[in-house]
Amino acid sequence: MSRELWRMVSYQTEIPSNNKTLIREVYSSPSTLLVFNSLPRTISRIVCILLENDELTVQNSKNEDVAQQIHPNIEIDGNGKLAVNKIELCFKTAPIPPLGTITYKLIKKDNKKSKASVAVSNEEDKL
Repeated sequence: MSRELWRMVSYQTEIPSNNKTLIREVYSSPSTLLVFNSLPRTISRIVCILLENDELTVQNSKNEDVAQQIHPNIEIDGNGKLAVNKIELCFKTAPIPPLGTITYKLIKKDNKKSKASVAVSNEEDKL
């Protein structure tokens, strides 16, 4: 029996650190995301998470694909050089009841289904 890994995600996934920068958890393997609505009214939110690579996708609790958007997470190092070392995946939740939760699954992509393509304008910019 495999052990299921659960993670709680709110619509604000950043965690302030001591050096006043934001720390975000990076997902690299299949997980279950539990999105919590702390408000007293029903809401839908855009949830954005960081991925180690573009091999994961989001499904709802009915195993249906969820509309999502991915883009590179670009960082600038101390020398002013751009680095693309992670992917940000964003999706809109279904309506979440007051003080309720909704579950999504982060699963490995089926490589046979190509949902998007990325164009590169400069060879140095390749991911």
